[in-house]
Amino acid sequence: MPANEQVIDAQLAERSSMEIACSYRALCSAMLVRTALALASKPTTRHDTIKNRKAAREWLKNKEGIVKFHDACLMLDVDPDEIKKAIIDYAEETAASPIKRSRHRPHSHVVFGRMKYATDQNKECT
Repeated sequence: MPANEQVIDAQLAERSSMEIACSYRALCSAMLVRTALALASKPTTRHDTIKNRKAAREWLKNKEGIVKFHDACLMLDVDPDEIKKAIIDYAEETAASPIKRSRHRPHSHVVFGRMKYATDQNKECT
């Protein structure tokens, strides 16, 4: 077994299923937020920005990534079509977007609901 798989197995063995589920939800939420931010970034000729915007568009089409867009939405219990529309609206007209009208930048807890990170089986992540 490669070294990185051993590290992953060791880390997973130390975590409860609730911690793993909450961490996965947090990852899915962060991916949705990063997609919105990448698409909302101003068009530029910088290679990294172009690459990020292209990857974000492909991920929204459910074509790229280990975690697919649709699966991330289902994990967060949100409608993929509604979230896709909200992300595209935010990217096209940031100032008019409900995301922009929030008090905060579009972080996962603002856009996709607050999340509590479980540290034991008695807590839930929401």
